[in-house]
Amino acid sequence: MQFQGSLYELKHKRTVRNGRNSSFVFLTLRRILVFDRLRKEQPGFRDKLVAVAGDCAEKDLGLSPQDRQRLVDTVDVVFNLAATVRFDEHLRTAVNINVRGTLYLIQLCKECVHLKVFIHLSTAYCHHYRRHIEEVLYDPPMTAKDALKLLECLNDDTLTNITSGLLGQWCNTYTFTKSIAEHAVQNSNLECPVGLFRPSVVISTAQEPVPGWIDRPFGPIGPLVRIGMGLQRVSMNDGKVIISIVPCDMSINGVIASAWDVYQRGKPGSEDIPVYNNVSSCENPITWSKIIGYFDEDISKCPFDDIMWMPFNVQCKRPSFYKFFWFFLHTIPALLMDSLLFCKGQKPTMMKIYDKIDYHNKILGKFSTKEWKFENDNMRKLWTNISDEDKKIFHFDIRDVNWREYCCRSVEGYRQFLLKQDPKNLPKAMKRAKRMERIHKVTTFSIFAFILWLVWFAVSPLFL
Repeated sequence: MQFQGSLYELKHKRTVRNGRNSSFVFLTLRRILVFDRLRKEQPGFRDKLVAVAGDCAEKDLGLSPQDRQRLVDTVDVVFNLAATVRFDEHLRTAVNINVRGTLYLIQLCKECVHLKVFIHLSTAYCHHYRRHIEEVLYDPPMTAKDALKLLECLNDDTLTNITSGLLGQWCNTYTFTKSIAEHAVQNSNLECPVGLFRPSVVISTAQEPVPGWIDRPFGPIGPLVRIGMGLQRVSMNDGKVIISIVPCDMSINGVIASAWDVYQRGKPGSEDIPVYNNVSSCENPITWSKIIGYFDEDISKCPFDDIMWMPFNVQCKRPSFYKFFWFFLHTIPALLMDSLLFCKGQKPTMMKIYDKIDYHNKILGKFSTKEWKFENDNMRKLWTNISDEDKKIFHFDIRDVNWREYCCRSVEGYRQFLLKQDPKNLPKAMKRAKRMERIHKVTTFSIFAFILWLVWFAVSPLFL
């Protein structure tokens, strides 16, 4: 495959070598979602896609000898996107997938006879202890070799006990292992050009395949959906902090474009690896308060089915305020609900649910209460270098995103794609939302009236 010309040619051309398809896609996904638009625009897409069974945490990626040889003989471009993105993943699992899996893939790439370029997908926050993050490679907490030695020498319980000490400046095992993986790629000694792509917070799509598409509650999406369901009413974030979010489709377009750019640079090996910070904060910034404000407006127009309470949210920057509001808006209602369930002979579950939500809120709070300054010069230059035709097909200019419109489409996407709710049920959901709003107002008024009565009861003897 000649990895030259426009990005459009790269996306749509299929080369046949010795009578066989030369393009294969190595996937470690749990499922493949096929969109109606893809079937209409590319009716023969199935002939261009070959799914290969494997596991990036197993030796040699869990590939069969036949599949491995097939990849070695035919693969032209490799995008290393496989990773565990859980912040609280056990260290052994995170190292096996994010570090060992990367090493196995590098070894596979060294055997590929037609490999043109290798792109490793990292995260803009893998060195989050730095408040100013440039498009350069930073030192890791340890080498991949040392990380694997730890797994060999220590059992799971010991690893768990020493994890916090090992992490050091890194606040979770995800960023810790991704920074080690970056270093492994830097020292991979691949003979083809290598690039490193760092997206920030990837959320629902802007345009492709449809606006607002999302299949899992990544990052801030989980709290936003819980707020929309009336399940969560307190969040830990600083409303003035700028959140660096990027639509999923624009990020993928940027990844593909970066592969083209890395190849055009024509520098084989692992020296001077170009780094692409895929962020929005430096070109199209938006704060947490703006995002949640837009969300509140849109959720009132497009409410979710079967909401538990009227959606509202108290944003807390300080942990003390967070604990105070959490106790009154979550702990007390959860205790009342569990007491009611116990009286009905059912298993109390609400406290466990809110304990889990609280745990994830505090993990996310380490990022939603701080702000970073990112540099993205390579991304800007890349956008300038591609042709006008490619800009239309591989659009990733974050400056073009209208956050107000984007949030509206995202709420509709959460409802349809994430919660699997039928748009036909929207009138019914509107009625329930109105009813919950009335109940909320009556409850709020009653609570304030009760508090005033208690105050009056306590101080009235002083005036008698």
